[in-house]
Amino acid sequence: GNLSQAMQGEMEWPQLFATSRRMNPMTLVFFRGFSASVFVVHQLAHFWASRDEGFFYFIYVTHWTMILGTISECLLFHLASKGMQQMLPFPTARRVETPMLVRIEL
Repeated sequence: GNLSQAMQGEMEWPQLFATSRRMNPMTLVFFRGFSASVFVVHQLAHFWASRDEGFFYFIYVTHWTMILGTISECLLFHLASKGMQQMLPFPTARRVETPMLVRIEL
């Protein structure tokens, strides 16, 4: 039931977030990092260009969409790098329980 599904998710989360059919894990982490950095730079530039709007910046749904997209890309990069570390034969980081972000997603 739910316990076996939870244990299965516990075991395979690194494969879910740190692997791709088209890229090896290191390339995927690099891609996620590059994508996250592009989003962050774009978001910072947009904040800077709109600095005169003050708190009115946050009344536009498109601005919130950009902010949430940037946060999402940063979290995907974080999960891909953590998952890759867990998949290494001799992990640099001690095996940890499933991260909270993964539990929320699963």
